[in-house]
Amino acid sequence: MGESMLTKANQDGKLEVVRDTIAMLLGPDGDLVLTELVKFNNRKPTWAGYKSMPEIKTKSPVSSRVLEPAVLQLVEKKIVVPSTSTSFVAEKHFIVNVFNHRDPLPQEGILFRELGIGFKQFLMDVVEEPQREEILSSNDLLRVTHLAEISLAHGEKSLRTTLTSLYFLLSKQDRGQAGFLKNTGAHNAFLIKGVMKRSTGRGTSEKTPVDGIVKVSWGERGWTINAAKAEHGTPQTERIRFFSPNYESIQAVSEVSSNDEENVHHRVAA
Repeated sequence: MGESMLTKANQDGKLEVVRDTIAMLLGPDGDLVLTELVKFNNRKPTWAGYKSMPEIKTKSPVSSRVLEPAVLQLVEKKIVVPSTSTSFVAEKHFIVNVFNHRDPLPQEGILFRELGIGFKQFLMDVVEEPQREEILSSNDLLRVTHLAEISLAHGEKSLRTTLTSLYFLLSKQDRGQAGFLKNTGAHNAFLIKGVMKRSTGRGTSEKTPVDGIVKVSWGERGWTINAAKAEHGTPQTERIRFFSPNYESIQAVSEVSSNDEENVHHRVAA
């Protein structure tokens, strides 16, 4: 059954019936259920010898992930972001430098065409400490989904990465050239911890940590970056490439380091 057929069946409620049937087949009364299903498939009367429907014991729950259409399609399993030795100050790195078609493009640096209101609100005040080497993976979303479902597909581990890592990836595609980030108008997405300013009165304010979904896309002459407060129920559309930590590779690196073995992982060219 193809992806689109599964999606339609899920929307119509048919997959819920299939899950219940599987739960009965896997239960202690599975042979009885199978006998009656065979009758049904052969267009014969079912449960004919019973005055009332028997109580069927089931094996529950049957994971909905077995039958639901896939959420993610792996693109890159291992993207290594090198460690840093200095703090990363967002406002010093994310600066719009592409304004209109008449102006020549800057000769150096990442081409930033637009920084959205959400990015300025949640992430321009971010200062990140130096970070250790980070290993990311990228996945294309195959259908409309939610952060909670993406997290489930990752084994319910944190999806959060950093502005430091995002900026590193952008620096490798500063002119919009091909690389790990999509550069065809579709969005790249990252879950990154930002800060929200809240006025406390008398001209003072406090900063509250908040997770933001940062979306990055390449336009005609530069990168556009925006962000919105992350909500697990907020739909994430297909065509998005989602970047997140690769925990399997992180564990492998940890084991290699503990044994003082040579690090043989593929790295992004420095």
